[in-house]
Amino acid sequence: METLVSNDFVMTEPRHICFLANDQRFFFRHFRPAILAASNLGYTLTAYLPDDEQGDTSGLGIDIEIVRSPVTRQPLTVPGLCRQVFWLVKQLREQKPDVVLAFSVRPALVLALALPWVKLERAIMYVTGLGLLDLLSDFKSRLQRALTYWVLRRMSRRPNCYFIFENRTDPLSMGFRQGEPARQEHLVGAGVDEEEFIPRPMPDPEPLKIASVSRLVWSKGIDLASAAVAELVKAGHQVELSIYGAPDRSNPRAVDPAEWGAEPGVSFRGYTDDIPGIWREHHIGIFPSRGGEGVPRSLIEAAASGRPSIVTDVPGCREFVRNGVDGYIVACDSVAALKAAILNCLSHPESLTDLGQAARTQFLRTSTSRIVQKQYEELFRLPPRVKSQ
Repeated sequence: METLVSNDFVMTEPRHICFLANDQRFFFRHFRPAILAASNLGYTLTAYLPDDEQGDTSGLGIDIEIVRSPVTRQPLTVPGLCRQVFWLVKQLREQKPDVVLAFSVRPALVLALALPWVKLERAIMYVTGLGLLDLLSDFKSRLQRALTYWVLRRMSRRPNCYFIFENRTDPLSMGFRQGEPARQEHLVGAGVDEEEFIPRPMPDPEPLKIASVSRLVWSKGIDLASAAVAELVKAGHQVELSIYGAPDRSNPRAVDPAEWGAEPGVSFRGYTDDIPGIWREHHIGIFPSRGGEGVPRSLIEAAASGRPSIVTDVPGCREFVRNGVDGYIVACDSVAALKAAILNCLSHPESLTDLGQAARTQFLRTSTSRIVQKQYEELFRLPPRVKSQ
């Protein structure tokens, strides 16, 4: 019998892990620690990913099989959900993995509905944030939210079912009682490489340069940041807002960046992979989310770069930023509150370096790739299994 060894972990036979995600770029960029942890432990890796024509964007040099999946970010219908569940059941019965890890609520729902029909040693649901599912109040959204959360709560009772959350609020919002689900892990974000994001000196103090890095959707509150900066510029203040991101065509509340073109002090820069370069050129990040966050990766990347952030008082953001220590927490959905925080930064530019250093310290304590990868490795360690003779 072949034995695979990684540090103090011994596998009595090869193991197989399957990842299920509905966005390929998101999977390879945000969840590298999970991929590396599984590879280090000797797992065979398979990723179920939608066919988004991006190719293998991992850049990890790791052997990972990609199977094209119907689980996407397109609006969900009952027939579509049924097809996704049947497809996943068929795949898991054929491949017989030991562990399946689903990233975000939609893939977690599909995995949860497939669980009664397959045999797994461990099924892991990673709730990266609740998104629009937790924000919209129309009847269809409320019904979908109630049913989704009910299914996930029911599946949490299975002894092989584990959950990962990025903040302490999401399980309560999903209807879990304090301390539930019983088998859960808390990760402060998906993990950011401390060597990729290195603090650099602040740019010249004027103008104050603010950056927003996110998907271009209503829930991110970019319109609020744009309005706040435009009003300050009209009042004579030296401040600029650069908006980075790409339109999210699959999101029902996507926003058009053209609407910011005429706003004074506001510029749309589009999508870029050079995130460290963004923070070298800016003093502060702004994340005026309306909610639905886990912990925004861009917020952690700003902190890793030694940049403070202005965030709203919503789950995930308020659990990472310490008000007045490494950034500012302001009221949600308030242009006036954002303006007040920006004015505070304009009035005390000398404080930004200290705030940024505190943000970097918070990042190093909670959210590096190494910290998160170790947590994944502990989660992926299964009890020894010996083949029947």
